[in-house]
Amino acid sequence: MLVTGGRDGGRPLDEFKRRMREIASSDEALKYLDECTKGEHGPKAAASAREYATERGYGKVAQVHEHQGSILHKLAAMQPDELRRIESMSDEEIRALITDGSGH
Repeated sequence: MLVTGGRDGGRPLDEFKRRMREIASSDEALKYLDECTKGEHGPKAAASAREYATERGYGKVAQVHEHQGSILHKLAAMQPDELRRIESMSDEEIRALITDGSGH
């Protein structure tokens, strides 16, 4: 059993990572991965193995995250009459204002 390093002892983290790389690149592991990509261990294993091989060979696909800015930034950009209007708005109207900027 491999244990990562820490206050309780165990292997140092660098040694653990080195050992994991050795296991992952062993002939046995690569043979099993090849078998999986060919579907020899079932369709789920094949799909996972192909995804794993693709990500390791070409890199993971970049994830796009939409950022709408902070609430404080949006409040700071509002005109005084818009800020006064917030006092009479319902929670739902405030959420809509923050989300899309229209308040409708």
